[in-house]
Amino acid sequence: MQPSCIWHGTELPRKQFETLGFGRTDLVAALYEGDELELNPRTSPLISRISVRNESTCRISAAHLPRIKHGLAREHVCAGNDFFLVPEMCHLPAGAPLHSSVVLQSDSYDTTFALTQFGRDCGYGEHLIATRLFSHVDWLKSVLLPGGGGFAGGAVQFLDPDRFEGDRCRVEEDGDGRCVPLGQCFSSGKEFAQLKVVKFCSNTRAVCCLMERIEEIKQELRRTELDECPAVVTFGWRNGTSYNYRCLGSIITRHMVITTRSCLEDGKPDVVIINEKNNMFPVGDVRFHDSYNATDSSFDIALVEVSKPFTWTSHVFPNCLWTNKTHTPLVMRRIYVSDKDNLTMEHVVSKYNSDCQRQHPTQLRRSKLCVKRPSTADKVAMCSNSGDVLLSQAADYVTYLVGLGLRERECERWDYGTYTRMSALVGWIKSHVAG
Repeated sequence: MQPSCIWHGTELPRKQFETLGFGRTDLVAALYEGDELELNPRTSPLISRISVRNESTCRISAAHLPRIKHGLAREHVCAGNDFFLVPEMCHLPAGAPLHSSVVLQSDSYDTTFALTQFGRDCGYGEHLIATRLFSHVDWLKSVLLPGGGGFAGGAVQFLDPDRFEGDRCRVEEDGDGRCVPLGQCFSSGKEFAQLKVVKFCSNTRAVCCLMERIEEIKQELRRTELDECPAVVTFGWRNGTSYNYRCLGSIITRHMVITTRSCLEDGKPDVVIINEKNNMFPVGDVRFHDSYNATDSSFDIALVEVSKPFTWTSHVFPNCLWTNKTHTPLVMRRIYVSDKDNLTMEHVVSKYNSDCQRQHPTQLRRSKLCVKRPSTADKVAMCSNSGDVLLSQAADYVTYLVGLGLRERECERWDYGTYTRMSALVGWIKSHVAG
């Protein structure tokens, strides 16, 4: 998926454009695929190629004529085809783009020229009306680029045609860099617009960026994703007037936090900490699974009850439990404590237990799952810590707890990490939370 450019010119550079409509699936299939007509009333997207009409050749349906009583305005585009379609073949949604490719410096850019207002049958037979974007460019700039609609005054732009995305480059006077997409170098359009000097790599989608800045943006993205994990907590053990903080857990109800038994091997913690160390909740009862096996880390799970309930806010709420026993999310976020005692996030991908079993010294039971880093070239050890949190976010932004990390002996020899699988233990969790 890529953004579309906005056409700023007062004149349209061509007479034909594409737009999007929706029609009956059976009619669309019969038209494009030549299939026999099998009844299917569901809707499917339909790309239509239409031609621009002038005021004398523009033909508007009688139902829409009252909307342009005074004729076509300067901001209007009339477009369509003169032949008719069968009914329900193409319905035009308001706001669909009139777009086409524009070639600049040997690169092709998808460009939107106008947005549809109304029209019958996607402009077939009787034409559609759209709004030219150039008429509203100043307003668009004020919204998309607040504080300035372009580069800072006197900005100099360079284009290095021999550098491509991923290539090393040199940021003048500042140091070594790499050609990366704009989003990996700038946190906002405003920041980009304020630059005095810009060096593009082969096209205007990639820019030469300082290595230090690339790493800063990565850290910003990690912090943003960590902010979306308010249900992750830390356990603290009293040590005189302070606390020792060690492993993680996840809030699942107002009174209950879930973690691994191995996280609590030094005894019951004294407090549960959310976000800041001054946001503490005293620990009450602790419950372990009766089938826990320290040798192979199976059924490594614990429920920790807090003495006072959590209060739900926009920053504190529970994770849902992943209950699907046949499917595990492909991409997940691993939340863990780094060597510098910072809460850290990385993306991992799930593996089949049967693949991990080839290296694993003990049986990987159904109560466990294994994950690895996405890069197949990254063969460094991936030891999980007890209680590391494995999360997946659904399309509706609901966050699910998929697994809890296990610290297993010999893990330095593996390129994967092992976790207690939540879906395998949902029944046990429910029975003890309800009880």
